Amino acid sequence: MQAIHRAFPETPPYGGKFLEVIPHLTIATAENDFQLDQLEQEVHARLEAHLPLSAEVQSVVVAQEDLIGVWSTVAELSLFAPAVREQS
Repeated sequence: MQAIHRAFPETPPYGGKFLEVIPHLTIATAENDFQLDQLEQEVHARLEAHLPLSAEVQSVVVAQEDLIGVWSTVAELSLFAPAVREQS
């Protein structure tokens, strides 16, 4: 998270809202707490046998959504090298 913020200091994680940012994977969203509680139970039941998950992340793709909702890659940031590779 720190490497990404250094590469893009004008866009801090979550707009700078949180002092500590813990990398995570969002696997579901909901309109309200009731729906979220139902999703949480379902997801937990399906994934419990496979937890904890482990993965090695070597790079991060930075994407940007335009005004009509289309996402495009802005850059790819290697987590093992200081350089950012801009997309053309």
